[in-house]
Amino acid sequence: MKKKYFIFFILLILLILIKGYLFSSKYTADNAKNEYVLFIESLKSKSDTKVAYNVKILNTNDKFILNILDNSYNNIQTNLTKYSNYKYGDVIKVKGKISIQENLNNPGEFNYKLYLYSNNIHGLINTYEVPKQISYNKNFIQNIYSKVYMFKEHVKNIIKSSMEETNANLAMSMIYGDTTDLDESIKEDFEEVGVSHLMSVSGTHITSFMFVINILFRINKKENKCKNKKNKRIKIKGLIQIISICIYIIFTGFSISVFRSGIMIIISIVCDMLNKTKDKYKALVLTLGVILFHTPYAIFNVGMQLSFLATLGIIMFGKSVANEFYKLTNKIKNEIIKKIIKYIIENTAITIAVQLMIIPIQIQSFNKLPFPVILPNLILGIISTPIRVIGTIGIMLSFIPALSGKIFSFLEILVTILLRTSKIFKSISFGISTVSMPVIFLVLYYIFILGIFVYFKIKNITSSVRVKEGKYNFKKLLKYLKIFEATLFILIISLVTFINVYSICFSQYVYFFNVEQGDMSYIKCGKESVIVDIGSMSNNLAFNTISNYFKASNLNKVDAIIVSHMHKDHINGLESFLQNYKVGRVIYSKPKTINKAYTDFKELLNKYDVNLVEVKRGDVINIGEIQIQVLLPDEEYIESLDEVNTNSLVCKITVKDKQMLYMGDASIETEEKLIKENMDISNIYILKVGHHGSKTATSNEFIQKIKPENAVISALKKYYGHPHEQTTDTLKENNVYIYLTEQQGAIKFNLK
Repeated sequence: MKKKYFIFFILLILLILIKGYLFSSKYTADNAKNEYVLFIESLKSKSDTKVAYNVKILNTNDKFILNILDNSYNNIQTNLTKYSNYKYGDVIKVKGKISIQENLNNPGEFNYKLYLYSNNIHGLINTYEVPKQISYNKNFIQNIYSKVYMFKEHVKNIIKSSMEETNANLAMSMIYGDTTDLDESIKEDFEEVGVSHLMSVSGTHITSFMFVINILFRINKKENKCKNKKNKRIKIKGLIQIISICIYIIFTGFSISVFRSGIMIIISIVCDMLNKTKDKYKALVLTLGVILFHTPYAIFNVGMQLSFLATLGIIMFGKSVANEFYKLTNKIKNEIIKKIIKYIIENTAITIAVQLMIIPIQIQSFNKLPFPVILPNLILGIISTPIRVIGTIGIMLSFIPALSGKIFSFLEILVTILLRTSKIFKSISFGISTVSMPVIFLVLYYIFILGIFVYFKIKNITSSVRVKEGKYNFKKLLKYLKIFEATLFILIISLVTFINVYSICFSQYVYFFNVEQGDMSYIKCGKESVIVDIGSMSNNLAFNTISNYFKASNLNKVDAIIVSHMHKDHINGLESFLQNYKVGRVIYSKPKTINKAYTDFKELLNKYDVNLVEVKRGDVINIGEIQIQVLLPDEEYIESLDEVNTNSLVCKITVKDKQMLYMGDASIETEEKLIKENMDISNIYILKVGHHGSKTATSNEFIQKIKPENAVISALKKYYGHPHEQTTDTLKENNVYIYLTEQQGAIKFNLK
């Protein structure tokens, strides 16, 4: 590498790092309501309770997501339908709070903050206020954007009036990436088959778009290779192509994959215009630099990772894989059959080249590898190509609505065929699930890929260059490389197999998850597992947390769920879990007073036909090597003003020789009864502190009795001030090591 390129490269990295730091440190969460003047960019999503927009703060141009929320919990019904009709360029004034989603540090957690940053979005602005629209004069660039988005809305109306709703939504998704109204079941079907990329705009879309542009303006690729630098015709047509690409990027909402593809095509066009030699690797690196300079955190965007790796795979392996297949066609003499087979080979080679590069990212991001991948990609890809091309033609002719409508009506036939074919593949496809892999897996895999690349390079050298005898023994080198690759492949497969088998069948641990103000823990001993409580004050947080962990750990069942009592922060994730995972039994105790919470709980369990186990003091349940001993309540309930919490289900759970005491929301009165009854609760390895560390629990006498090594407190300080200083002082005075989920995130103890 030349010195000037090296210096430029280092400076670019430094600029990207500085820009990334400034971006992440510019805003912090603000609990106070502030007034913001916001420039509407696009509708992001809408539901019965929320309308979300992509917006910019007008004075700074910093991007946020505006959530206009329904205030029905205060009996104020906001007309969300009315506020889902803003268009690009509308300016509104609204009072709201900035929210920067911080990580809870749970295993398998979706990093929403990083997701926003990777899309150049600083955070959320949440409001229950009614927005006030104000007048604003757009500048020249904004007017161009506005015209493009108005045209996009015009196209959307034509498509929706020409097709059945489901087909129209899929067509819009496939043609220009509008997934706002796309049916979730279609998304799931495509993901199951491994062709979810067909629903989002990618490099293939811009290729189809440029195919139509080149036909309309009679642009010939061979003409662009002319060596005459003064050929104005080439430069004018190149300029038309560049302008068309820029408009298409705006039209598709600046999708990173389209941005990447667009920049690479623009670089190629400029090279043609200037008669410069093209280098695909340099173009890819330059494109990456441009995108990262614009959006420093884009490197963490899964879509960008897949897009760049897929492109790199095609550059590295596309021709080599195709050449290996071409050898099979040498004996075919019929030219038509030969062309058909050649087309299939090229598409198959591209699919293989892409899959070679993106497999680790699929595993790391989705913990699932669809199989078989090549056949659905090949057939559905073939069907989707004319959908994109014909759809693009329909868009360009949309200034004649009648003609455009006819085109989209015809297109519905292809969309229907695509949907039905995807359902057929779904019925025969299956996913290879896996746990999240360590970094060493990625390192070994890409060393393996590099080895394949070197193999093809050496093979090409031996077939195209006469090598002097004795100088290089390429045959021997290829032989050693094959041995190295075979060994590395076996090592990778062994690593993946070992990690999956060990994690699923032999691991022994307990996780106390950070669900803010709430309780949830997961105990695993070999193939058996138990969840103790599954709730949070934040709706959906408990279920999303455990679901993310189950996906990352390739888990799909639990042998038992223990419910300490029926309060929201211990139970509100239960229904979603029952809907999505297999549950062996639900263990609970009958409260002293039959209340609505209890009857709702029983109705819920009966609805999902789950095995119910009602327990009381003295009951022992063995699940493999997990032993659950019920200590309280007994037949004589404790009299208390806080009846429900005081009579929480208290369990001692033993995994081999490790004892854990779960107190639910039990109070000091509960602890006194445990001491008075002289129950076997000494030498506890982990104490799940009662009532989230409230001063109403965890007395000094109780801690001296059970002598815990470790104490876990699951709480969020801002709700009720938990844990109370009195509780933490008591634990410290008795030399108990304290773990706080709010500070440390999920807490894991190995139980071996």
